[in-house]
Amino acid sequence: MGTLVPAEPTTDVENAVNRVLSAERAAMVTVEGCREQAHRVLDGARRESRRVLDRAEDRSTRVHALADRALAARLAEIRTQADQISERPLVEDDDLARVAAVVPLLVAELAGQGE
Repeated sequence: MGTLVPAEPTTDVENAVNRVLSAERAAMVTVEGCREQAHRVLDGARRESRRVLDRAEDRSTRVHALADRALAARLAEIRTQADQISERPLVEDDDLARVAAVVPLLVAELAGQGE
């Protein structure tokens, strides 16, 4: 027996099969490259969306903190005003004196009209 020598393509069919196989390998390499690129794009998009979410959460936290401080300050003002109002008498002494002076006049007038 002799040594086996790989046969070279000798027919058009063998050449066509070899071209198809070569094209298939090239297509597989291209598909794999596209898959890797898609993974990189997705990873980048995920990182960017995480960054945007983190920024939004930070901003939201800051806005809440500002609102809390503003609310606390306004509540303190309202409490101060309420304390000041509750310390004042409902009727001032001058008003009481005027009412005390007018009541007898009013009674006299009403009594005089009733006769």
